Amino acid sequence: MKRPLTAILAGVALLLGGCNLSGESSTGQGTVNLSVGISKPTAGAHTNQRDVEVRIAATGGRVESAKLAYAGPSSGEIPLTPSGGVWRGTLPESLSSGTYTLKAEARVGSFIKESGPIVFVFDKDKPQITILAPTSPVTLSSASLEVRVRVQDAHSGLKSVKLFAENTLLEEKPGGSGEEYAFKVNRDTLPKGAVALRVVAEDLAGNTQEATVPVEVDRTPPTVVWKAPADGAVVSGTVTLEVEATDNVGVAKVEFFAGSTKLGEATSAPFTFNWNTTVYPDGPVTLKARAVDAAGNAAEATLTVTVANQDKTPPTVVWKAPADGAVVSGTVTLEVEATDNVGVAKVEFFAGSTKLGEATSAPFTFNWNTTVYPDGPVTLKARAVDAAGNAAEATLTVTVANAPKVSWVSPMPNQKLAGFVDLQAEVRALRAVSRVDFYFGPDENSLAKIPGSPSPSGNMYSLGWNLLHVSPGTYILKVEVEDVAGSLGTAVIPVEVASAFVITTPAEGDAVGPGVGHEIVAVTVGVNGTLPPGVTISQVEVYINGQPAGTATQQTATDGSQVYVYTWDTSQPVWDTSQPVPGHDPTKSGDRVITARVYYTGGDTFTDTFTNGVRVSYQP
Repeated sequence: MKRPLTAILAGVALLLGGCNLSGESSTGQGTVNLSVGISKPTAGAHTNQRDVEVRIAATGGRVESAKLAYAGPSSGEIPLTPSGGVWRGTLPESLSSGTYTLKAEARVGSFIKESGPIVFVFDKDKPQITILAPTSPVTLSSASLEVRVRVQDAHSGLKSVKLFAENTLLEEKPGGSGEEYAFKVNRDTLPKGAVALRVVAEDLAGNTQEATVPVEVDRTPPTVVWKAPADGAVVSGTVTLEVEATDNVGVAKVEFFAGSTKLGEATSAPFTFNWNTTVYPDGPVTLKARAVDAAGNAAEATLTVTVANQDKTPPTVVWKAPADGAVVSGTVTLEVEATDNVGVAKVEFFAGSTKLGEATSAPFTFNWNTTVYPDGPVTLKARAVDAAGNAAEATLTVTVANAPKVSWVSPMPNQKLAGFVDLQAEVRALRAVSRVDFYFGPDENSLAKIPGSPSPSGNMYSLGWNLLHVSPGTYILKVEVEDVAGSLGTAVIPVEVASAFVITTPAEGDAVGPGVGHEIVAVTVGVNGTLPPGVTISQVEVYINGQPAGTATQQTATDGSQVYVYTWDTSQPVWDTSQPVPGHDPTKSGDRVITARVYYTGGDTFTDTFTNGVRVSYQP
């Protein structure tokens, strides 16, 4: 009785690589000779391949079928098909990793032959890598770096563990040396910059796993420069040591030394340390600053200072400029003369309680911008300090006067104005101008703002002024400028406002009428000055002694100007019948006052006896 191929063989102690079992059987056709042996995988193999090969040889008959049974973490059987002289098959894709026993079976007619069992390890699982050190990205210094890993493989065991720098193999260790592997990496064997160290583990079945350790290779030292104190300085008391340190990656710390004694360190900018010089004897001391980056690269800078803590004599300080009581504006040079028995370390300048700045060497000066101060008195103080901390002060008072300056450009003082004028003022200001306004009125106590906003052009400010509605007379014009600090500048001039319209003929005091041979009189009304933009004359009426005589007609004068002419026939009466007496009785001699009423866009106005009206003497 034959045994089924699907039975699990227990207690197999021998691994039979390529085991070939042959057998004979007598049939009605003759004797059948059949041999069956598994050639792939080999006995004891570790593999991640699922392909199997079985060699089957038969005489006295034809092999009709073949199959292979597998037993292990999972069990089953697969068919075999002939290909290239062997019978081939593929274990299931779902086959889990573990140790398996294989047996093959071939059939010739009713005769069945089995192979011997083959035991192998199927392993499709990658090894597991745990990085033990370093646990985070590191910057390599000149010292070597140890990379430690734990590598585990559940089935086939490890073949090798390798360490690469990018694609360059640094070291290889064979498997089987325990779960932990350590590699030494020297910075000088690596390229500069960011480098990926790769740990690659391979098991006996050919599975590989990779883990990466990022490192930064830094061979560039920092730069370090002293900022304070100055080389050769005389120091006393507690002195702030300060350096500027930079690095291509980052400065880890700056160490400060006095001679060979470490004073302390700073780990972040600004890199400073407060040094108590009183524990040092007076005399020269070499100071050293040592900057170290994260990779251990270092750079140093030194200077020499003189400790002077036994000096008790304060300096002397005397103001040279400006003079006490001076009036100042804009940028002013402050200057003092300071002396000391050992040496002046610095002179500090103050305006009130605000420190303006300091000078550390003669001439002790500072440029003071007065425009940021309101106008008025300011107390200036100069404080001289020597290396031992002894100090002396000197003060004075100045008056800041930065108010803007303004002057009239147009009109000129006492100028006669009429119609429309362009007001112009020139402004000189050290601070920004916040406003410019123009005013007018009969006196400085009764001023009204002229409407509109002046137009700036450089230092010039202009504003058009419509005088048509301003009664003729003498006025005060004022321009007022205010800067951003609230300081004011003003300029005042007197002007005379005249009527915009004037009777040009006849002249004041002319004799008219038949008695003087001047019976027909041309009353001419002209424009005094210029009219405001957009203003035109629509009608001009002429009056004799306040009663309407007629309407003037527009004509062009010889100079090209527009005038309005009324022809007055003095032989005819002028009488508004609503009045008790005529304005002009041609039978009676005497003075006649000629006036006009001009109608224009936006209003109308009269000339009168005192403003461009004309008084003539009539003779019948």
